[in-house]
Amino acid sequence: MSKKQFEAIVPSNIAFLKYWGKTDEDRQWPANDSLSMTLSDLHTKTVCEVISDSEHRVILNGSEVDRDHKAGAKIFKHLDFLKTALGSTSCLSIKTENSFPTGCGIASSASGLGALTLAAVAAWLDANHLDQLSELGFPAERLADLARMGSGSAFRSFMGGVVQWHRGEDPSKQNVSAPFNHNHWPLMDSVVLFSQAEKSVGSTEAHRAAWSSPMFAPRLAAVEDRLDAMKDAIDNRDMRTLGPLLEQETLEMHSVIMSAETPVRYFDKETGDFLAWIRQQRRDLDLPVYFTLDAGPNVHLIYENHLHERVLELLHSRIPAENILSDHMGAGPSLTIRPEEV
Repeated sequence: MSKKQFEAIVPSNIAFLKYWGKTDEDRQWPANDSLSMTLSDLHTKTVCEVISDSEHRVILNGSEVDRDHKAGAKIFKHLDFLKTALGSTSCLSIKTENSFPTGCGIASSASGLGALTLAAVAAWLDANHLDQLSELGFPAERLADLARMGSGSAFRSFMGGVVQWHRGEDPSKQNVSAPFNHNHWPLMDSVVLFSQAEKSVGSTEAHRAAWSSPMFAPRLAAVEDRLDAMKDAIDNRDMRTLGPLLEQETLEMHSVIMSAETPVRYFDKETGDFLAWIRQQRRDLDLPVYFTLDAGPNVHLIYENHLHERVLELLHSRIPAENILSDHMGAGPSLTIRPEEV
């Protein structure tokens, strides 16, 4: 007889205003607020069940990993944190897989650590659905707070629509909210893959390096005004205002990384040429599609849903179809119970 299995699906998110730089790394306290769009089909699915073993068992994208594995170390560390936080004494069997390439700038840590948190907490509390978790004292905000200790950006994946991570006055006063739900403004995100390899420099190391950049302090001084401008544009469903803000933000973030004392370069000439090309196509075709990048070489194109066919037609003229992943604004995580088998 198989045991009860808890299946969590948590989407990735694409940051409009970037989470970059940490004031307190141990407590995952960001240097500034951030704003993101929750995705849907680009997600992590994690299936959890309680076991009697003395150690967790983890299968990641079809392969078993342990504490000595690079990705496994982060998973086990977060499981240890969650186990202590919940006061549990049992271990878990975990199978987790991404619907997209891991570690190449599509926020796999956000969806991955988010799904791990949701599935593990549900299994340890024997909660069958999100409402039951909330009744047990674990609403979306608390789950997000637990998840961010594994990956800061996971904080934003526990709500749908456009999500804001509020930095707060100190690490204990951080919170998350969704100022715009997923029905407010139907947006698409088409990801153009230039590399599916894991990035050579992890985000944690690049966060540390940001403080040494001469561009970082001016960025922090201006970020609040940019946040307000982005929220106003989203409120008004004004892509021609939001789009340039997205591009300014992403180019500034990468400039901070590249101007650090130990420079980090996440994209090369191929990506740079594509960014110039998409800007030229936008002017020539009067097509309001705009780019943003996270910590990786792959480009996210943000545009309104009704333009999807036009954008895909344009992309197919330059990019192989297998290197394009398209998604839309999503409603947030889900939690279900897999039928027990005898």
